[in-house]
Amino acid sequence: MSIAAKNSHFSLDGSDISGYCEDLSFSRAVATAEVQGFGDDNVALIAALESGSISGTVTWDSTVDATLNGLFDSASVAWIYGPAGSTSGLVKYSGNAFVTSSEISSDVAGKVSATFELAVTGSVTRGTFS
Repeated sequence: MSIAAKNSHFSLDGSDISGYCEDLSFSRAVATAEVQGFGDDNVALIAALESGSISGTVTWDSTVDATLNGLFDSASVAWIYGPAGSTSGLVKYSGNAFVTSSEISSDVAGKVSATFELAVTGSVTRGTFS
């Protein structure tokens, strides 16, 4: 089943910024370590540490700017991402993250936008909205 991204939900530190989001990317990875012994002809891998990141672009205004600016205090903040929206029963991912960067850009012929990067800390939970 396909879904329309226009229904996606994203909240950061308790603030729903979905209405400002133009795009969002949620990435997860597992680092691996090679293990082998004398006489082995093949490399074997073991799963090591999991990591994640979130990046996005928002239409800038003072409300979303206050949210992003307030997160540059070295504290992790809660986030919730619902790719299909936030209706009861839909999938959501949640966790905590640090804001690692934010950039505001202006174009004389366009609008003001901001981009942000988050580094996930700790585990990611997959659940559903209730």
